[in-house]
Amino acid sequence: MAAKKISVDTVLELFRELPASSKVSALTALGTSSSLLWAGNAAAGMWKVHQEVSSHRWFWEDHIISGLAKLNELGMLANPEIYAPGFELFSDGAQRYLRRSDWYSNKPIFPQTGQKLHRPSKIKNAPPLIYVALGDSAAQGVGCEDVHDSYVALFASYLRRATQRRVIVLNFSISGAIASTVVNAEIPQLLATGLTPDIITLDIGGNDVFSSEGQSLEDFQKQMEIIIKSLPVPALISEVPPAKPLPADKRAIEMNDIVINVVSQSEHILVPMRHLGDVPLWRTFMIRAEDGFHPNTDTYRQIAAEFVRKAEPLLQERGWWQASTADIVPELPDEAEDNRSNLLSGLLKLKSTEKDDTPPSEEQPS
Repeated sequence: MAAKKISVDTVLELFRELPASSKVSALTALGTSSSLLWAGNAAAGMWKVHQEVSSHRWFWEDHIISGLAKLNELGMLANPEIYAPGFELFSDGAQRYLRRSDWYSNKPIFPQTGQKLHRPSKIKNAPPLIYVALGDSAAQGVGCEDVHDSYVALFASYLRRATQRRVIVLNFSISGAIASTVVNAEIPQLLATGLTPDIITLDIGGNDVFSSEGQSLEDFQKQMEIIIKSLPVPALISEVPPAKPLPADKRAIEMNDIVINVVSQSEHILVPMRHLGDVPLWRTFMIRAEDGFHPNTDTYRQIAAEFVRKAEPLLQERGWWQASTADIVPELPDEAEDNRSNLLSGLLKLKSTEKDDTPPSEEQPS
């Protein structure tokens, strides 16, 4: 027998009829149940994101081997013998995510342009474009259920359309990575391939802000300086994301200043990212995944857009950019037409429309 649904109005009516002595107990019960419901939803969301850490890592690890196998087939790999076991798995079809190892995404980075995306034909005999991604769980795409929504997949797909060349993605990023992880693990993996990538992206610093080992600002600066010297130029290096509304955001600002300063003294390209999370408190959970830490799908699209804006002049300078198939990149809005202001105005307008029947004196502040 189906349970009868009880409306909020019915509950309120029943509550009004309770004697005063019982209302406190009723409120406590309602508060406890709603808190348990919220906690249950939060725990489920965090578990979902936790599972993505493993699934995304397996996906990109398998895809690294398939990409290296293609480069070896083209005679572009300096020391293929160190990847022999992985190549054997690849040739036997025994990789976990072999069936879904196509990272390409036709999802629009700039949906406001209304552009229909497709995979263009490759320029005949053009060498593949090698894209290496370094960083932490953001580069893995943790926070979005589908890897195709990660900024690495979206940005790689843009490169495929903009250059009309095969793009081989080598995502060496590691979930939980801090700056020293890039120095000690990710850059050595890149150097071991003997390759000189055409495009490199790096996001790092988000975990350094919360490093339990007490990562000092001095150590972080030394690690960033080593990274800057070790990477082929020019790499696209993102800012440190904010940690709002937590007090740790002060540390995030200090680390971001270090990144800005170190990158500005090199030939690398700084990609602005902090502004994406620099939002009012009420919008914090609208831009993050269920765990309240990682970006969500919409924010990953905006991250990809920032990389695109900085990469396009580089592609044009190198003669790789194909105007006929490149994404339409809208101009950045003027300060008077800031995106956040437009969104806030739109939400306020929507709320006022919904409350047309409510007398102004009875409206409650949001």
